[in-house]
Amino acid sequence: MDTRIGADDGGWATPAVPTPALEERLAAIEARLDSLERTVKETVTEELHAAGDDLRRAVSDLGRLLLRDLDRLTKVLADHRDAIVDRLSAVAAEQPAAAAPAEAQEEAAVAPEPAAKRGEEGRWRAVPGRRRSRRPPDEAPDER
Repeated sequence: MDTRIGADDGGWATPAVPTPALEERLAAIEARLDSLERTVKETVTEELHAAGDDLRRAVSDLGRLLLRDLDRLTKVLADHRDAIVDRLSAVAAEQPAAAAPAEAQEEAAVAPEPAAKRGEEGRWRAVPGRRRSRRPPDEAPDER
């Protein structure tokens, strides 16, 4: 903007009066900024939708992979279980039939009572005990 110094203003700058050409240029700049803003909003919206679609597709693929791996894991665990059962069956078949009941009676007689667990698997007390109040060491008991 052009500023003029008037002789009667005492040296103060006065704003120039907007001309029709200047107003037209400002309106064109404003229209261009509005157009640019709309374009940016549309572009960002399209990018966000594309990113959302990619995320949905990735989560779907991951779910399919997890289900496939779960099926594999179930199969592997079943194979291990069958192998363990076969091995235990073979060991049980090798032992004499008469010795098995006698050993079971000995184990039943020797097995101690399980200790009572307190709290979370015996790591802490479920109900804390009473605590005695502590006396200072210089105070003798029953001194009252």
